[in-house]
Amino acid sequence: MHLLNNLLLAITAISTPALSLSTFSRARQIDPREVQDFHGHARILVVNSTGYIYDVPDAYNRVIGCINNVGKVVPVSDIGCAIFQKKGDYPIKIVSPEGNNCTHFNIAQPVNEDSYYGKDSYAWYCGATAERDIKGPGWLDGETYYTINGFNHPYICSGNIGCSRDMPAPPTGPDGKPVKDFAPLPLWMFYWGGEELTVVKGHVEVLLLWDLLKD
Repeated sequence: MHLLNNLLLAITAISTPALSLSTFSRARQIDPREVQDFHGHARILVVNSTGYIYDVPDAYNRVIGCINNVGKVVPVSDIGCAIFQKKGDYPIKIVSPEGNNCTHFNIAQPVNEDSYYGKDSYAWYCGATAERDIKGPGWLDGETYYTINGFNHPYICSGNIGCSRDMPAPPTGPDGKPVKDFAPLPLWMFYWGGEELTVVKGHVEVLLLWDLLKD
């Protein structure tokens, strides 16, 4: 938690060419004390948050997919949606059913080449090499996940209050809703700046909802 506080202080003192959507310029100032843990076993639902800043009150009506066991977005189904769990106190990891960590830093994953600011970011990945992937320099050693008090639902955030993600829009049917079957899609952190304030055409901005399973 000390590391997160330091990052929040640092970002107010420097100017960067690309910031996560969830920094101060597009959302209310967030007190670091609001950062909270999450628990249990859960599905991770993918919520279309385009047009919202952070919170989506009717999140369950805007679900367009879920996360499978390797960190990709797939249609919601009992078979496709993996059951994840939280591991550790700090850094907090998200662990797949196979016991593998999840990370944004696996260089074998595709980059978001459509994005001006996110073109060097890697798709989320859950797999056997994830533990090695996150042992990079500096704060990457502390890649951690958390939720934030005050939201309508427990959305998974990481890094410096980074809650929003970027993904290709899933194919839709005549009703405008995602079709019931589409190929797994990559998921990136959403980065923005003066040249690109929103996700690019053909992409959607999403939040990851920790859909806790009842005992």
